Amino acid sequence: MPSNGQAWPQANTVAELAGKLGMPCLNLSETIEQWNLSVLAGKDGLFGREMSKETDSAMIDTGPFYAVEIYPSLINTQGGPRRNERAEIVDPYGEPIPGLYGAGELGSLWGLIYQGEVILRNVWPLAGLQG
Repeated sequence: MPSNGQAWPQANTVAELAGKLGMPCLNLSETIEQWNLSVLAGKDGLFGREMSKETDSAMIDTGPFYAVEIYPSLINTQGGPRRNERAEIVDPYGEPIPGLYGAGELGSLWGLIYQGEVILRNVWPLAGLQG
């Protein structure tokens, strides 16, 4: 967690976000600049992967900006409760259990494929469903 104690730091500028993360502004600015150049070129400048501007990537150029620290791991939750398209945990008959939701690796259809921390992108939209 960043030194300011926020799990999801938010800032209006990249420099402000770097400060909240306790990292040099130049490191974050250059990383974002490299990403944006790759998006414009349609090819990842660091790893040579093709990038589709229409479907794969978005420029990081308009605030507010957010960050989250992610650490590699080799642990993954396998299985877990089933959930429906609204992230509601369902009982053995497929009926939603009122007020019970799941996100991320827990019960994800990708749980048997990806290693841990990869499925965090699954958490964000599902959390948005529930406000």
